[in-house]
Amino acid sequence: MPVTVVNRKYQIPLLDSIRKLLGVKPGDKFDVRVEDERIILKKITGKKDSLLTAIRKPAHVSMKKIKKTDLEKIEEEMWAA
Repeated sequence: MPVTVVNRKYQIPLLDSIRKLLGVKPGDKFDVRVEDERIILKKITGKKDSLLTAIRKPAHVSMKKIKKTDLEKIEEEMWAA
């Protein structure tokens, strides 16, 4: 497994192989979230997710504590308003 090191500015450089694989260029934006002890980066491509997708994985909430039915109910109520 490739390893990268956090620098003094708390930046985590991407390895060349990962940058090339994802086509990452300076200025690209990423959605960042934490799951358990992992940092998840998802390249933002301009496609918009549904409300349900956006609230399914918020960075500040443990998804283990939220039930799928709760999210579906919230989305239905928001669209009904």
